[in-house]
Amino acid sequence: MNKIVLLSNAENLPKGAFDFACMLNEQQPILLAGVFLPKMDYWNALLYFSFGAAAPLLYYTPEGAETLTENTAIKEFESLCQHNGIEYRVHNYNESFEDIKKYIKIESRFADLLLFSNDLFYKELTTEMYNEYAEETMHHAECPIMIIPEVYAKPDNIVLTYDGSASSVYAIKQFAALLPELTKLETLLVYINPSEKHSFPEMDFIEEFAERHFSNLSFLKLEIEPEKYFGTWLEDRKNTLLVAGAKSRSGISELFHKSFVGNLLKEHKIPIFITHK
Repeated sequence: MNKIVLLSNAENLPKGAFDFACMLNEQQPILLAGVFLPKMDYWNALLYFSFGAAAPLLYYTPEGAETLTENTAIKEFESLCQHNGIEYRVHNYNESFEDIKKYIKIESRFADLLLFSNDLFYKELTTEMYNEYAEETMHHAECPIMIIPEVYAKPDNIVLTYDGSASSVYAIKQFAALLPELTKLETLLVYINPSEKHSFPEMDFIEEFAERHFSNLSFLKLEIEPEKYFGTWLEDRKNTLLVAGAKSRSGISELFHKSFVGNLLKEHKIPIFITHK
């Protein structure tokens, strides 16, 4: 049984992420911890984003704390868990953002997987501020993260991104270990390199490893510029789940701002499994 954390704000239970948890529970029973964060004070958030540590600590509004106590999202979460036969816990916090980051570390340290809705996480913030807080949240997570759009199709195929790095192999390992039921799906291991001169790095090794864990596996080398064309290539694949690795926690920033994965995160189109090593 895996322990999975579902991260939610105080007002909007992420239905896409919850549906994904239901799918996992149908395959193998899970313990689902709903972690609820209270309503954010927008103006303190603006100060924090603009001035960083020089700004006042980001406290949440008193109304947010009251809302959290009688939170309809929590009640909905409890009702849905009971209806779907999911063992669950409720963890709620009425703290500053600095404290919340600490609790995200603790919650994820004692979890196998964190489910996160990039559509709903403090959607009242501006896009830039929103990305900053979402990035901070994932930066502090100490377990793999599954980013789930609110609207998506149940995956029937997996795309494993591979660049020969330890972090890309680590992501593939973690996915296979945590979600073995999904390894039976059609799986494509993709190496992206715009140069025709390079073949798969360590091809014999990645083939020996991946074929032991994915029963319906094939390989593809894409000779494209990933930042420009990978998203377009993915659009032609329906019902896909993407697996990607970041080289470190600081690599989460690169995923958000520089890489093809960052573009996919902003478009909210497919579930993405991310690890950092």
